[in-house]
Amino acid sequence: MSWMRRLLGSVFSLSLLLVLFFTAFQGVIFNKGYIESEMRKLKIAQSVQMEESDLLELFWKMLDYLSDKREDLVIEAPIAGEVREAFNDREKQHMVDVKRLFSAGFAVRNVSLVVLTGTIAVAVFWRGRRREIWRTYGKSLSIVFGAFFAVVAILVILFMKDFNRYFTIFHLLFFDNDLWILNPATDLMINIVPEPFFYDTAMTIGVSFLIPAFCIFAGSILYWTCSVRNRKRKE
Repeated sequence: MSWMRRLLGSVFSLSLLLVLFFTAFQGVIFNKGYIESEMRKLKIAQSVQMEESDLLELFWKMLDYLSDKREDLVIEAPIAGEVREAFNDREKQHMVDVKRLFSAGFAVRNVSLVVLTGTIAVAVFWRGRRREIWRTYGKSLSIVFGAFFAVVAILVILFMKDFNRYFTIFHLLFFDNDLWILNPATDLMINIVPEPFFYDTAMTIGVSFLIPAFCIFAGSILYWTCSVRNRKRKE
């Protein structure tokens, strides 16, 4: 039965990792306070010649679209003193792809949450094996989260060294077309979410995810170490 405990521990750890990441992602992307501060910091309204209130209203409609609260991105907005449709066909088509990614991410998070709940239920209701299961869970968390942190450390170094390069690689991996390549001279989308916005957002999501993940990692090591010591004393 030890193989089953190890399997459950691995599934528990991976599902928890995914729940933490996608929850942090959603918490940052759909945080209106964060969006407003970024818009002001990067002076987006001035650069696209829009009033801040109009820009934010446009952004909220984009978020509604990505969260499936809006069917399309046919939106009119006052830009440079003229009320016109905000996004062209290329931008709309790209956002269809982006929405698919968001929907996939939310689905992964929801499935992971169900799986996580299931593995916790097994640990709670498996009579006579609770301590062994939780000890295995603690060990699995230490290994899985430790390996993940090592990968993240490498990725952070690479992103900080050349964000644009790896930002491009990300798009090549997740999009099967070139619709994501937008023109600042003709496309509003790239101007309201420029590269500095993506960089700040990636870092903020990273911090929002890594802080609780590291706390869980440290706690799992402590729990596993203490449980092993207690078992040796009893032996």
